[in-house]
Amino acid sequence: MWLMEKSKNSGKIEAAILIQRFIRGYLSRRKFKLKDNQSLLQKDKKIFLTGNDPKFIGLEKFKLKDKRAFVVGTSCLRSLSVALRLGDSLKPPQLIIIDHSPMVVKFWRLLKAFTRTKDNERRFLDAFPAFLEVNKFSRGGVQVWQGAVLGALADYPSFDPNLFFKNMLFSYNYKYLQKIVLNSRILLEDWQNLEVFSKLNNIFNEINLDRKNLFVYVSNIAGVESVDQNKVLQNIHLLRSRMAIFTNMRQLKIINTIIRFPTRYYLCETTHPESVKLHFKLFEYRQGEDELDEKKLKETLMEKQINPQYIDSVVKYFAA
Repeated sequence: MWLMEKSKNSGKIEAAILIQRFIRGYLSRRKFKLKDNQSLLQKDKKIFLTGNDPKFIGLEKFKLKDKRAFVVGTSCLRSLSVALRLGDSLKPPQLIIIDHSPMVVKFWRLLKAFTRTKDNERRFLDAFPAFLEVNKFSRGGVQVWQGAVLGALADYPSFDPNLFFKNMLFSYNYKYLQKIVLNSRILLEDWQNLEVFSKLNNIFNEINLDRKNLFVYVSNIAGVESVDQNKVLQNIHLLRSRMAIFTNMRQLKIINTIIRFPTRYYLCETTHPESVKLHFKLFEYRQGEDELDEKKLKETLMEKQINPQYIDSVVKYFAA
């Protein structure tokens, strides 16, 4: 009798253990699992391979030593550049890309596959222009004349993806850069999505990540008019990073056309939403100063030594 009861109890205990394991597994998946947001697959927008933010001065203040940096970023090569500048020279940073553009995600996944096949810097640089051309990324998103107009407002890195990569490899070892690219995690998602950032925070808690080693590159997302700024800022604050890089979204009227581009950057050591909104102008427009008439536009392009053949077509484009 006792044996039978013991057997029944053992069966109940084993069943309870199996149920607990199932529940833990289910909760674990719900708590940690991140996957592409399929509803964003139709958003096929133009991308800027090198980013459209101005140059960042002062990142070296935050560069880690003997510790692995974690960088949550957006878009394409600018996030890679930020990771390189913040990481320890012997411990390649962990780069996590969150972007709502399928084209950005496509670029990163193709870049990872491409980089895997190139075992040294020369082979990479020799084949990179063809990689961009074949995959229709060769323009990089910014035309020469656009770069000239922007150059009148702020100091930007090269908008040419080939030159941008050459500049990175001038300063950093290819094998080091290759490891960052191959180990990067790419997610098709929206920075307004609380669930995504909650799960990311859970993952960081699970691995006991020291938040002093965590950096967030937001770019101009919080300054885009169509975005819920409060949601984005709250999600960033949730991660409790050591520093977050914000850029503004400045409106410029060129003849009859309105364009919006980042012209300022902020290295924020506090990411409390109200503090960010109070101290930094994430969207701005200065009437008069932010307007280029036809004469000013021509002068700007000529100063930047743009081919005169382009100038008339540029003027027509903005006057339309």
